[in-house]
Amino acid sequence: MDSHSSSSLDIKYICAINNPMTDQNYNTFPRIRTIHGINYLCNSDLSTCIPLLYDYVASPCEEVIVVAKGGFQDDCKEYVGGKYGLIDLKGKEILPLVYDYIFNANQGTVMLNRGGQGQPNGGYLCKGGKWGFCDLKGRVITPCRYDNADFFDGDYARVCVNRQWGFIDRSGKEVIPTVYRDLWNFSEGLARFRNSKGLFGFIAKNGKEVIAGKYEDATDFLNKNACVCCNKKWGVIDTAGRLQTELKYDEIEQDKYDWMQVRIGNCYGYIDHQGHEKIPVKYHYLSHYIDDYAEAKIGDHYGLIDRQGIWKK
Repeated sequence: MDSHSSSSLDIKYICAINNPMTDQNYNTFPRIRTIHGINYLCNSDLSTCIPLLYDYVASPCEEVIVVAKGGFQDDCKEYVGGKYGLIDLKGKEILPLVYDYIFNANQGTVMLNRGGQGQPNGGYLCKGGKWGFCDLKGRVITPCRYDNADFFDGDYARVCVNRQWGFIDRSGKEVIPTVYRDLWNFSEGLARFRNSKGLFGFIAKNGKEVIAGKYEDATDFLNKNACVCCNKKWGVIDTAGRLQTELKYDEIEQDKYDWMQVRIGNCYGYIDHQGHEKIPVKYHYLSHYIDDYAEAKIGDHYGLIDRQGIWKK
């Protein structure tokens, strides 16, 4: 260690290397510092540092740190290859370095890959292999057995086997079987799916298909309504699948915070989230509302209309 004491900055790190971190002097937002090619895990005032003898050390995230050995830096200075594991914020290894890729923690879980390959120079972070999850203590929730997976969103994560998607919960239990061609995250208690016939519907968290797969296209639920398409015409349904509008629109622009713009042919209007028509579908151009006015055009008449459809003088 004496060879590292040539500058005062180095001494400040090195003198604290062997000091154990305690709850009193450890900051929950540690930093990774590199000195003479060695990574150190340091608390905020640099009073305590731990050497991390890994080839790769990610930034701390949700109280864990992704580390790896045996890889290399590609031309884009990204770390590729090697074997990955996890350490906690005191430098203790909590997951062995046996994985081929690990994503940073997200919502209390960590995605793991075995058998995949890191792609250099801006390619996929990891291609191929099988995916699984562990928690922030390094305990495996589900082993690496899925062909594809997504981060947890709330209490559920999407997983894929043989190009068919389902959901697991935070215990690793498969709560919705991997039988769907496509599956989106839950929104307002319902998840949009596409079945083997290519038709869209919605499924509840108990696995029941609340709205059967019968639509050519659909959006997620927002404000207790979703837009659905049948025979190339769009309408609005509620969470029970009841139509709130006729399936008559060529286009509906879903909006969480305001009315939804609709189009029939080359004419535009607005409906609310219950499907009630607020602005008639008769305008050849219609902008979004700003300060309760929207730009509108009928034929050669161009100007501003209010939320009652009255032209501003």
